[in-house]
Amino acid sequence: MRTLIALLLISLFASVSYSQSIDTLYFDNNGTEVKKTDPFLYYEVRPQKRGKLDGTVYRVYKNSLALETINYKKGKLEGEYYLKQLADSTITKGMITKGLREGEWTITDLYGNPYYTENYTEGVLKDRSATEEIVAKAVESDSTLNSSYNAESWNQHLVANLRYPREGTRYGYEGEVWHDFIILKNGKPSNLEWTNNGEVHEVLAAEAKRVILLYNDYQPIYKNGAPVATKKKIRIVFRLK
Repeated sequence: MRTLIALLLISLFASVSYSQSIDTLYFDNNGTEVKKTDPFLYYEVRPQKRGKLDGTVYRVYKNSLALETINYKKGKLEGEYYLKQLADSTITKGMITKGLREGEWTITDLYGNPYYTENYTEGVLKDRSATEEIVAKAVESDSTLNSSYNAESWNQHLVANLRYPREGTRYGYEGEVWHDFIILKNGKPSNLEWTNNGEVHEVLAAEAKRVILLYNDYQPIYKNGAPVATKKKIRIVFRLK
């Protein structure tokens, strides 16, 4: 990993034109810039042109636990994104358009084997899909193997993020929305399926899906001390006062 980072940085310096400058800045856990001699979480190697970020910014985390590359054009986020994390052994790749995630993003293991994909529209996560192999191996959650979410955390999430659709309030749409999905090993939801289609209006189902996807702290089942992909059902109730 350290060899890879060194090669990438050498490549960066070799490709910089004379009109560009390179700055190296250090940041703490809060993202606040600090001195090189102070405790820091990561540092950034930043190419600039005429005082604006322009090119690939390399963000290197302490102890080489992660490497992130972010592209800028004339000071604005634009282009390919890359993140390699040793903590969860994943590589994330995608495109940023006008500062927002766009299209399909891929998450693989460190060897490039597919894990799951995410689809974005103007920065909004629309769907997450794990591979067929992961879905096939997902275990059922039941009363003997606790797989759920922290109730207090989930309720706080709903209060902060659930929005009653305007069309729902206008036409009086109410009801319960049920979704089946997979809790991945990292606690993120994937492969959502609306299971009571036809019983409630689709605008309520769409909002339920959006809120479910936003929550990343689901608790998968653990087997032999390790998390495994877990099947889950969830209900979200829409009621007008």
